[in-house]
Amino acid sequence: MLLFLFSGISASAQDDIIYQNQIWLGTSTQTKLTNKFAISADAHFVPESFFIIRGGGNYSLISNKKSKLNISAGYAHLWLQNPENLKLQRNEHRPWAMIAHSLEVGKNIINNSMRLEGRFREKIASNVIVDGFVYNTRTRNTFQIKHTLHKFPDKSSLYIYGSEDIFFEFGKNVVNKFRFNQNRLSAGFGVVSGKNTYQVGYLNMLKKSPVNTQLTDAHTAMFIYSRVFDLRKKSN
Repeated sequence: MLLFLFSGISASAQDDIIYQNQIWLGTSTQTKLTNKFAISADAHFVPESFFIIRGGGNYSLISNKKSKLNISAGYAHLWLQNPENLKLQRNEHRPWAMIAHSLEVGKNIINNSMRLEGRFREKIASNVIVDGFVYNTRTRNTFQIKHTLHKFPDKSSLYIYGSEDIFFEFGKNVVNKFRFNQNRLSAGFGVVSGKNTYQVGYLNMLKKSPVNTQLTDAHTAMFIYSRVFDLRKKSN
């Protein structure tokens, strides 16, 4: 996949590039129903780019102190930028499925996941939203490392992280039917306090248009809040 990525980036060296500065605001929750089942929900907002709400169900295949393997599936709805007036008015329906693995090694947590997304976006003709939807499929591969810097007496902790997300898309509406879509590199730090996590980071996103040679280079400040709820029955 790295070979595909490098070839995609090098091929875009002569492309038109749009530079952006963005703010990314996000929140996510996980609600544990049993030792195996949980439901998740998250929402993310990037002004003048997109707003997404997503939900799904999770099933734990492996869960112990050092290693976790989960599968999940669900649906997301997005409001994308309307090129006519730059408002978030273009709708996208996105069913998805994902497999994720987490491994704890000393003070490090290594996360790997792969997500498959079906993208049904409203059609655009001459920069105007028209009736109907255009479809393509996208894969997202994520690699992340979290390193615990310090644990406090109240059991809260401070960590730093680094991650990379590589996206590929394919379908009849994609140039050459299959190609690199985007790459995201991010780094930052977070605080875990009880069931709450507060994370601040920087994200650099290189994104290629599915229909032309345009490349977007976005520098993004990220602020994410996460919460875990536990509805499992307590044993006496």
